[in-house]
Amino acid sequence: MLVDFGNDGKTDVECVYTVKGNKISFHAITPGDPCGDTVGTWEFKVEGDTIHTKPVDEPCEVRRGDGSGMTMTRVK
Repeated sequence: MLVDFGNDGKTDVECVYTVKGNKISFHAITPGDPCGDTVGTWEFKVEGDTIHTKPVDEPCEVRRGDGSGMTMTRVK
C-alpha cells in the first residue's frame, strides 16, 4: 500500500498489510520510516472509497498519533 498523507502525489510511506476480520496490521517498509520494524494493528471500516481506522495495538507513537484514528480515501 502506498500512502500520500499530503495528497500531493508523492508517496510518504510504503507498507505491507494483513487483514483479519475488521482488523488491519500495518508494517512500513519505507527505508528510514520512523516506526522502524514495528507492526501496528487497527480496527477498520470501509465505506466506498473511504477507510476509517482506529488503533487497537499500535506501539509506534508517530503512527498512533493522538489515538483518534485516521480516515483515508482511495485515489483512482
